Amino acid sequence: KAPKEPACSECPDLGLVYESAGATWGVNKGEKLRFIVVEDVGGQTVTVIEETTPAGFKEFTARAQRVLDSVKWGSS
Repeated sequence: KAPKEPACSECPDLGLVYESAGATWGVNKGEKLRFIVVEDVGGQTVTVIEETTPAGFKEFTARAQRVLDSVKWGSS
């Protein structure tokens, strides 16, 4: 479940999810995100979140995609 509001003044503007360690993770104003969801990685779902500024998004996404392409997911 997503948090309904920021938990503190330093917390994200929009809480999206709770991390596996229990912390809130979310989006701050001015950020741009890309979510990659990979299902059935050893029976688990893995979510990779790219987080950057709108100006740097295209370059960052291209670099991140090269890293993602190098990962062996499960039995692939």
